[in-house]
Amino acid sequence: MIYEVSGDILLSQARAIAHGVAPNDNFATGLALILREHWPALYKDFRNYCHIYHPKAGEQWTWVNAEGQRILT
Repeated sequence: MIYEVSGDILLSQARAIAHGVAPNDNFATGLALILREHWPALYKDFRNYCHIYHPKAGEQWTWVNAEGQRILT
């Protein structure tokens, strides 16, 4: 189920955070920047995925950290 939250999304108890980014996005502003600063491995893994698979617009990529939190891009 999808819920709208307010405040700091990283402090929510959400099992997944969905955030749309383009394959060439450098995570330099907004939520993308916050995600990059909070989980540097997310950005590195996303860049690697894009380099290898060349995703098309609308495709989904899921990243899971050691605590089981998911980021859907």
